[in-house]
Amino acid sequence: MNIHCTTCGAMSFRRGVLKAMGRMARPRDWRYQYGAEEATMVVEALVHLEFDPSIPYEAVRMLLFDACAVLGESTVSERLGDSWADSVLRSMQEHYQAKVERQERHEAFNSQEAAAARKQAKDEARKLRLAERKAKKVEIDRAWRRG
Repeated sequence: MNIHCTTCGAMSFRRGVLKAMGRMARPRDWRYQYGAEEATMVVEALVHLEFDPSIPYEAVRMLLFDACAVLGESTVSERLGDSWADSVLRSMQEHYQAKVERQERHEAFNSQEAAAARKQAKDEARKLRLAERKAKKVEIDRAWRRG
């Protein structure tokens, strides 16, 4: 039951949800995504779902993912109210936002401007160390000459 599984697409799970709702997958819909009516039915069922450790967390995430793809995150969140499923949705949103922020930091760190700035700072530090070594050598040479 992986949301983005490129091998199975969680087809059997999605088909099972549609079957449990008394719906059949549309014949030409190879991904078995839900329409607005099915997504609304899923959300209404999730409103009444309470936390139970025996419920696969991934299944709830997948149902929310599919419902949000059809109805939109704000609509789904609004309909879920203060339910456990809404806390799962908020967790998914926070995870996604953190992932986006990490990606932005990674891209900023690896940008050409940032790489050039790091190279310049490294060059300046190298020049400073060289100047310090030269100054130290001058002092050592003076002391040696004095004898």
